[in-house]
Amino acid sequence: MADLSIMQRFSRAYENTSARSRSTLQLTLANSTDKYRVQLLGVSGLRSPTLIISAPMNAAKSLLGITRGVRTVCTWEGPGETLEFRAIVTSLVFEPVPLVYLGELHGLKSLRNRSGPRALTSMPAAIRTPRLVPVLVVDLSLGGAQVATAEDHRLGIGQKLELSLRLKMLGRDYTMTLPGEVTSIPGPIDVAHPNIEFVTMAFDPLDEHSELVLSNYVNMRLIEEVDIISRTLSSLNP
Repeated sequence: MADLSIMQRFSRAYENTSARSRSTLQLTLANSTDKYRVQLLGVSGLRSPTLIISAPMNAAKSLLGITRGVRTVCTWEGPGETLEFRAIVTSLVFEPVPLVYLGELHGLKSLRNRSGPRALTSMPAAIRTPRLVPVLVVDLSLGGAQVATAEDHRLGIGQKLELSLRLKMLGRDYTMTLPGEVTSIPGPIDVAHPNIEFVTMAFDPLDEHSELVLSNYVNMRLIEEVDIISRTLSSLNP
């Protein structure tokens, strides 16, 4: 069985979707494969934008040793695609809070196009594999979802499963069971939660009622999200 405290801590960390919304970047430093989640706190400049981000920390919440001139690769999970670009650390600020300035943004490319936009969520649910496994749905679209779990799910690409969840919308609850299959297993990709594994699934074709409910819910969630980075990245040249 899963360590419930692990899942509870993870659920609390992910419950504020605005904190990890479109202002969240995944940062990789040059000559390293480690990935760190940082917050985009501001943007300065128009023709040559500089991003102001929170200083990256390791799993122990200690600041990483970063200096000016360090090259980085940044990944942004947009609602409809994943964008990657490169940047250079141009300045560091430690008071009143540690900040990193990223300039010379370049090399924009799209890593993945999706059949439809994904909304960020923090929704307790379960997958049947056929064993019932508790999960947290961390993003959701009309075509699929990404879920996270602390249990050993033993899934494989292409494996059939069902996602059972309850959507809250306009004062009503909608209980849904969505069959589909595993499309990818990113694994423990959040350095702050190394015991949590992520799984991505694609839904089978939906019936008319499920499609209508799910579409309305995803669109409602997307309206609530604010993409302050999308305007910046749209000005970059590939």
